[in-house]
Amino acid sequence: MSIFSALAIFIASLGLIGLTSYAVERRFKEIAIRKVLGASAGGVVVLISREFMRLILVSFIIAIPITYYMINLWLDNFTDRISINPVIFVAAGLSVLLVSWLVISYLSIRAALTNPVESLRTE
Repeated sequence: MSIFSALAIFIASLGLIGLTSYAVERRFKEIAIRKVLGASAGGVVVLISREFMRLILVSFIIAIPITYYMINLWLDNFTDRISINPVIFVAAGLSVLLVSWLVISYLSIRAALTNPVESLRTE
């Protein structure tokens, strides 16, 4: 179970890397213009990370009731009934946010530290 969970997290992280890379590449000229106008690298990272973190939070908020309902249906089939601890949902949400933030921050920092002249040279 642990191996498959780790594999699922790895595959999800690969998808997040692809999505973030695409978003950064699409906004590369915007990032360069912001840097030329005086934006800091931290400001660029926050700009890119904010939209992804919002999407992740919304998806987590949608997933909590669905997961709770499905787990209750599954647990009703057992003779020994246990209760679902809300700490599990909080820990899962924080771990998802942490992994996502690490992936997004790495790509955002890499884009923020590039020379803006390279992307604006064709303009």
